[in-house]
Amino acid sequence: MAKIKLEDIRKAAIEHDWKLISEEYKNLDTDLVFECNEGHRVYLPYKKVRDKWECPLCKKNKYYNFDECLPTKKKNVQRTLGLDQATHITGYAIFDGEDLISAGTFEASADDEIERDVQIKDWLIQFILKEKIDIVGMEDIQLQQFEENCGSYNLSYTCATTGRIISSL
Repeated sequence: MAKIKLEDIRKAAIEHDWKLISEEYKNLDTDLVFECNEGHRVYLPYKKVRDKWECPLCKKNKYYNFDECLPTKKKNVQRTLGLDQATHITGYAIFDGEDLISAGTFEASADDEIERDVQIKDWLIQFILKEKIDIVGMEDIQLQQFEENCGSYNLSYTCATTGRIISSL
C-alpha cells in the first residue's frame, strides 16, 4: 500500500469543500488541522476524517441540517424569507424574486417561552446564513394585543444584513 502524502489529503479535503491547514503529515493517527466548509477548525487524525468528512461542531448544530434543500440562489435574484411570529410553530415562506420556492414550519419544542425564542433565534440565524436570505419579512402582530382593533395584520420587511425596515404593509 502506498504511503499517503500531504498533497493527497489536501486534494481530498478540497473535494469535500474543506481546507487542510496542517503543513505536516506523519501517519493516519496524527492529528491534523482542517477547516470545514463553515469555517470551523477540526482537529482530527486523517484516519477519522477520510471516510466521513463530518465537522463535530456542525454535527452538534441541530438547526444546520434542514430537511429541505432549496435551489441554489441565482446571482441577481433577491431571496426573501417571510415569517409569522408564533413561538410554538413558526410558519415561513421563501421567495426568489416574486416566485415562491418553499414554505413550511419550524416547531420549537421548549415549554418556556424564552427557551422557545432562543430555539427560533438559533434556527433563524442558521436558516438565513445557509439559504443566503437577503430580506426577512415578519408578521407584526405582537403589538396588536395593545390595539383596540385586533382584526388587522401588519407586515414589515427588514433587510437581513442591516436590520433596517425596508417597507411596512
